[in-house]
Amino acid sequence: IGIQYDYLNNQIEGPELLTVSFSTPVYISSVQITNLYEDAYQGSSGYYPEIGQYQLNGTGAWISFSALSGQYSYNSEGLLTLQINSNVIVNSIAFMADGKLPALNQDHEFSVAKIEASAVPIPAAAWLLGTGLVGLVGLRRRKNA
Repeated sequence: IGIQYDYLNNQIEGPELLTVSFSTPVYISSVQITNLYEDAYQGSSGYYPEIGQYQLNGTGAWISFSALSGQYSYNSEGLLTLQINSNVIVNSIAFMADGKLPALNQDHEFSVAKIEASAVPIPAAAWLLGTGLVGLVGLRRRKNA
């Protein structure tokens, strides 16, 4: 997943903010990032690892991640799997990259390849309440019959 901003329509770059919202709350176990390389190169500044950030539910601190050692554009897809705390109920996840940093002669960008999520189960108490209400309706109908 990416956004068209400057020159890449399949990556998050520059001032872009990609927010993925879920129609029902989920638990996210992992996110797979791609096109995140250790060997990004910009002129005389040499090599640097690309970095990005994510945030859950639009609140709290942004969590940074960077390219893995050995993830070079000539030998990999720049894959990185982020393990997310699967005990946190998530309504949305946002991603951003630093993009072009002219002072450092760097350009940070990446793509979101996959989000592993599972639905938040309905608590047992809700099932008990629902069953109880159905039972009361049944009793009322029986009494009126």
